[in-house]
Amino acid sequence: MSKKKVGVIIACHGDVPLDYIEENKEAFEMAESHIEVLSNNTRDLPRTRETDPFKYDVEDLIEKIKEKREYQSIEAGYMSFCGPSIPEAVENALKNGAEKVLVIPLFNVKSKHSVVDIPQIVEKAKAKNPNADVSYLEPGDDEIKNLLAEILIKKIDKSIGDE
Repeated sequence: MSKKKVGVIIACHGDVPLDYIEENKEAFEMAESHIEVLSNNTRDLPRTRETDPFKYDVEDLIEKIKEKREYQSIEAGYMSFCGPSIPEAVENALKNGAEKVLVIPLFNVKSKHSVVDIPQIVEKAKAKNPNADVSYLEPGDDEIKNLLAEILIKKIDKSIGDE
């Protein structure tokens, strides 16, 4: 099949512009408080590959990283809805003997979560552990975009039989 005849959709989460959030702060704070309640109610629910494929894909990804590199500690930390939380994961890494903790979002491009929410969570974790070396690695640089583009092109080419 000709590449020119192929339509590709990059399915995305979507995000609200940061200036809109600032202009509608009260409404967003109310929505955030509802999300926090839902998150707290679901964080410790039992999970399986069928009920939470995201969590298990993340765990599979962590296992693949462990096969390639040996770090003092590597685990997922979740913003919401699942545990452990990012601060709990930072605590776990420190308890496991990590001298430097890097928080890397699984988001590949910048979003409100990666530019605002996760950095705020990391700052709180740093404040709780003032002597710890905790850093946040923001997504969306050109290297990540180029690698992601190559991965997506390979998937597209394989799908259309143009490997």
